[in-house]
Amino acid sequence: MNTNIASTSEIESFKESILLGQSFELSQQDDSLGEWGGNRVIIQIKKMPKEKELCADIKKIKGTKEPPPPSHSPLLQAYYERLISQESSCIPLDKNQVDLAYRAILELTKHKLNDPIPQFSQFGLINFITNKDSTFIIHDHSSIKWSNFQALKKSLNIK
Repeated sequence: MNTNIASTSEIESFKESILLGQSFELSQQDDSLGEWGGNRVIIQIKKMPKEKELCADIKKIKGTKEPPPPSHSPLLQAYYERLISQESSCIPLDKNQVDLAYRAILELTKHKLNDPIPQFSQFGLINFITNKDSTFIIHDHSSIKWSNFQALKKSLNIK
C-alpha cells in the first residue's frame, strides 16, 4: 500500500462514502508542553450541506498546563472555548486536498498496522483518525510526523 499514490477509483470511493453521510476526523496533538501534551489540530472531512462536494471543519486548540474545572462546573465550556485559537467551518476542498486527506488516512493506518511494538511514552505526537460511526478508530501515541496530514494542514493554511 503506497501512501503517496492513490488511484482515481480509490479517491472516488472515499469521496462517495463521505457524500453518503460518512465523515472522518483527523487530529494531531504535539508534545510542546511535555507530559501535559500540547497544541492540537482537528480536521473534519465531511459533505458540504446541500452540495455534492467535500469540505473541512478546522479547529486548532492551544495546549495548557492548567487543569479544567470540575465536569459539573458552569465554567467548563468557557474553559475549553478560550483554548480555541483557530476555527473555520466548511472550507471547500479541492481535488488535491481530498487526495491528501485520503493519503493521510492510508499513511497512519499503514503505520499502525506495521508498527510491531507500540511505544507508550508521556511524550511525542498523538495522532487520531475516527469516522462518524466510530467503526474505524486509530489512536497512535508516540507517533510519526504524519507527512500527509502536515501537507493537508499546510494546504488549508493552518498555522
